Amino acid sequence: MNWVLYDFGGRSAALANANALLAAARANQRAVLQTVFATVAKDFYSAQAALGTLAAAKEVESTAQASAGAAAARVEKGAAPVSDRLQAETALAEAVINRTNAERDWQTARGLLAADMNLPPTGEFVLPEVDDGVAPVGEFIESVRTLIDQARRAYPGVVAAEAQLAAASASARRVRAEGLPRLSFVGQFNYNKRPDSLQAGYPALRATHREWYVGVQVTFPIFDGFARRYQARQADARIELQRELLDDAQRQVGLEVWNAYQTVVGATKNLDHSATLLSLAERSYEAAERRYRMGAGSVLELLNAQAALANGKKQRVRALTDWRSARLQLASKLGDVGIWGQDGVR
Repeated sequence: MNWVLYDFGGRSAALANANALLAAARANQRAVLQTVFATVAKDFYSAQAALGTLAAAKEVESTAQASAGAAAARVEKGAAPVSDRLQAETALAEAVINRTNAERDWQTARGLLAADMNLPPTGEFVLPEVDDGVAPVGEFIESVRTLIDQARRAYPGVVAAEAQLAAASASARRVRAEGLPRLSFVGQFNYNKRPDSLQAGYPALRATHREWYVGVQVTFPIFDGFARRYQARQADARIELQRELLDDAQRQVGLEVWNAYQTVVGATKNLDHSATLLSLAERSYEAAERRYRMGAGSVLELLNAQAALANGKKQRVRALTDWRSARLQLASKLGDVGIWGQDGVR
């Protein structure tokens, strides 16, 4: 029996090292899961934006067909030159090309999202249409400085770096403790009933042997060729390395939160701007179409309004999906993907 009573913290340091490494592994697992979540969320909203862009392209194509029909009717009546019809048909051909490109982009984004979900690119799934849905209400409660401080504490990558630093510190304590004396409680008991003989050829004699002792043992490491000293220096260097890695992780997550926050702020402002742009473009197109059908407007005015309407629809789809994606990207950088409420604010 050998029971270590005191070893100047060597065993506790080894246990602390193991626990810190386990905490680092768990934090790294959370970091990987959050990265996967952020990637899938980004691809989801990209696919939804592509689907919304395709729907807008189809509407623009329908509008271009109506404009081409109106131009053809005026040309047949002699109220407009042939160039009006040609310009309208050119705009229609361009709308068809844009719709074809939108279909290609949608299929590409759809295949990428399917791969994220471990489905074949030909797998069938339905995405919700892009609509106004929820919208941000009021201002953000926390300042960007508060969000950065929160991320520096809660982000899994930072937590993993802190755990690695704690593991390195515990390892250094263990190395130094191994070079110090060790106090142990020792005991032994032997019982031997094997027959004994004076030599070969002589009869065996019965014999019984008992031996036992109990005591305290102190082990003093005297000289190990300076190996312990070099191991301690190596452990100290590992601590400095992990401290630098922790500082780097905190700086990096601070920058990522700053960028994500600015993206959310810009996307939030673009929600109102895109709604205003789309509303003005729709009214402008309606007015230009009426003027052209009545003979008071030119085909160039109609086509310009049509192009502005197409751009307004695309901008609105992009603004909605960018805002929703930006919220989740910021949440992932904060280390908590469930902090955003249903109304879009903290």
